[in-house]
Order: sequence, then C-alpha cells, then structure tokens
Amino acid sequence: MAQPTAYTRQYNFNDFSTTSPSDPLPGVQVDNELNKVKSNLDGLNTNIALVQRDDGKLLNQSVHKNSFDVDALALIGLSGYTVSGNWAANTAYALGTLVDYNDATYLSTIAHTSGTVFATDLTAGKWILLANAAINTSGSAVDKFEGTGSQTQFTLSYTYSSTTDFLVFVNGALRNPNDDYTLSGTTLTLATPPSAPSVSGNENVIVWGANVAVESSKQAAATSASNASGFATSASNAKTAAETAKGLSEAARDLSIAAKDDSVTAKTASETAKGLSETAKTASETAKGLSETAKTASETAKGLSETAKTASESARDTAINYATKTDDEVPSTSDDSAKSWAVGGSGSHSMRTNGKGSAKEWAVHVAGTADGSDYSAKNYAIAGSALNAGSAKNWALGGGDSFSANTAVGNTGLYSAKYYAEQAAASKTEFSNIYHGASSSDPSGGTVGAGDLYFNTSVTKLKYYTGSAWLNVEATDTSDFAEKGFAIAMAIAL
Repeated sequence: MAQPTAYTRQYNFNDFSTTSPSDPLPGVQVDNELNKVKSNLDGLNTNIALVQRDDGKLLNQSVHKNSFDVDALALIGLSGYTVSGNWAANTAYALGTLVDYNDATYLSTIAHTSGTVFATDLTAGKWILLANAAINTSGSAVDKFEGTGSQTQFTLSYTYSSTTDFLVFVNGALRNPNDDYTLSGTTLTLATPPSAPSVSGNENVIVWGANVAVESSKQAAATSASNASGFATSASNAKTAAETAKGLSEAARDLSIAAKDDSVTAKTASETAKGLSETAKTASETAKGLSETAKTASETAKGLSETAKTASESARDTAINYATKTDDEVPSTSDDSAKSWAVGGSGSHSMRTNGKGSAKEWAVHVAGTADGSDYSAKNYAIAGSALNAGSAKNWALGGGDSFSANTAVGNTGLYSAKYYAEQAAASKTEFSNIYHGASSSDPSGGTVGAGDLYFNTSVTKLKYYTGSAWLNVEATDTSDFAEKGFAIAMAIAL
C-alpha cells in the first residue's frame, strides 16, 4: 500500500479575510481545501486499517520478523528481563536489566557496575534505548517554573549532560547558555533572578529539553557510528589478510626458485605454491569485499549523520519560532508564537489588526480596540468618551473625557453614581432644621414651622410647635400614636 497523498495547503483564507473582511469565504476554494484534507485522511485511514484492529490493538499478523532490527531480534532471544526502576550510579546491573532514565526505557546489554554518569555507560555500549515515554505525551521534555524576583536556582525533572542540550526562556526571551545560566547535575542556576509573573500562577521560566525526534536521530547517528567502527575493524582485518596473502605469494615465489635445483622438489613446491597462491587470491578477494563493505557502511553512517543534523536543526528552528517569532505566523502552520500571544506581533503581523489580540493588548491597550472589534480591560476601567456604554470610571465619577458629574455617561442618557449622590445630598432635610436645641423661651420667626422641637430649660420640658403655639410633648394626645411607647422612643432617640 502506497503512502497517503501528502496534504499541501492550496489557499490562504486568513489573507482573504484580511483583504475582504465583509465578503463570505470563497466556496470553491473551501471545497478544494476540504477535498485535499479528505484525500489525505482517507489514505491515512486506509493505511491504519492495515495495522490496527477496531479495538485499537495491532492487527493480527501485521508484525513480522522483517519489522525488527538486528538488536531487537537479539533482545527477543533473551531469557527474561529484570525491572530495576530509575538508573542509579555505582550499582551492579545484570544482563537484561530494564531501567528508566529521563522518561526513557533502556536495557543493559552486558552485566556491569554503573559509573557516575549514565551518558558514559550509554556511549560504552552498556545500554540500548528501547522506548521513549515522551513520545506518548509530548514531543519534548519541558520544565516550567514561576519566578519570585529573588530565586536563581531551579531543580529540573530531566537530566542533561550540558547547557547546550536544552533551551531556557525567561518571560518569553531565550537565554544564552553559560553566560545567562549554568547547569550542575539537575540544578539550573540563572545569572539574574527572574521577576515574578504579572499574573500569579503563570510560569514565566520555561526549560525546553531535547525533542524526541532529535534524540532518535542522535541514537541513529550513534548506532551508525558504532557500525562504522565495526566495519573499520573489518577493514583492518582485511588489510591484515591482504598482507598475509602478500607474504604467501612471496613464499610461493621462493619455492618456485628452489624448484629449479630439484625437479621432484620443484613439482611439490610448485603444487604447494599453486595452493598458496589460490589461498592468497581468495584472501585478497575476501579483503576486497570487506573493504567495499566497510566503504558502504561508512557512506551510510555519513548519510545518517547528515540526516540527524538536519532533523536537529529543523527541530531547533521550530522550537525557537514557536517561542519568539513575532513578524509572522510559525512557518508551515497557522499558529502564532508564545511571544506574539503575550505581547503582540511586530511589523505587518500586528495581533491587534489581524483579529486576534495579544494578552498585553487585551489588558492595557487604550488607542482603539484590542482585536479590531472590542476594547481592553484598561479601556473598560478608565476610558472616557471612547466607550459609548461608558467605562467603570465614567459610571463612578461622570461622563466624557473630563469625567464631569453633570455630563451623561456615553450615549445612555444616565448619570454617574457621584451625580446621583450629589442630588440626594442636595435634597435631604437636616435634623438641625427641625430641632432648635435648648432655650429658656419659645423660638419664633421665619425658621419655625409646624412639627419643630426644642427643649425649654425654664420648665425642663420638651416642646413641639403646632403651627400656631408651642405645647409640651407630654401633654400631647397619644390616642393616634401607633404604639404607646412612642414618647419614650422619641425621648431616647433625641
């Protein structure tokens, strides 16, 4: 079964929406794009059906011995495995022991006592990689931390051999290995303590480890290098065989000379020389074959090494683009980088004008809308006449850019809380206008009205004004009062 038809994007709908925002998407191009996607998905589904059952397991008889490499076939022949958990230094391991290191599973190829560094034992051929658990969850090993403004050391959950095996981003900016940070074991030390994030709980220190594809390429390159070393040894053996053939040929020549003096001896020597010559010829042909095999293996190793290098560079560029590219979308995708979503794009790739809006623009942008249609949190909080519905500040203090209490808020026809508070204050009646205080004689004049009160110090009585005369409160007819204790309640209140 051939591989599925690769999906190649035919039309840029984002450009169409930008240049013609009020027009519907072109139906023909949409159909063509979906047909291309369908063709690719149909091919994938057809191929998946060749290896997967409906219950999600591998299709019966879909795996055969040609699917395994030489190392895998050798492993299948082992009598059993010993599961030993995480790899540890200075520990005795038997042949067939399984360990976990950096979320990957390795198998010991020989019985040995581990050294202090796993990479040294791996290079020595004491372990081989069986599976990388990161493939099931993520393409890369990633650690995330929240800066405090003072902390410089962070403990990594993965182990790296040097500072160039991973990338460090602080507040979206890529840091320089050794200059900006160092590594000791699993402890990452930054030269400058990262600031606390603007939003608590949002990690702003990202450690981006090696990509799974890169690790696989490195393993392939290492295997090729090992094979090349073996073929080089074979070539060396071939050279020795050739030198032996040369020596045998010279011995045959000497025997041929000796045959001149003794015909019988010469005949025997000639036959011996013939046999030696044929042996030398066979050895020479074997040496030639081994040399050509070694040459082929060396060329294969070179190709795998170049492939690994290309894959590593591609993975590195993709990681950097997803982290920091702001002048356009990430190549070959419709995604924007983490930095663009955080602080906005640059040049013609403004997040605000392409209908997306970055986190920073949604928070503090005040010159117009944050994404071409709506305003930022800061605008809704403190803007003046920019918002027809009025900002929080407008509704608290007053309308317009001057936030005047006497100006209506936006186009609502309503006024601010301050305006209505001032109106309420202006219409209230002060108790001091009703109660005239203590006096030895009845108050009179234009300030006195029905219902007013004062305390007469001459007779020590509380009096109220009927509109024409002052009467003692205690002499008042209480038959119309709602409760009999009204006089007492009034006395306590006053």
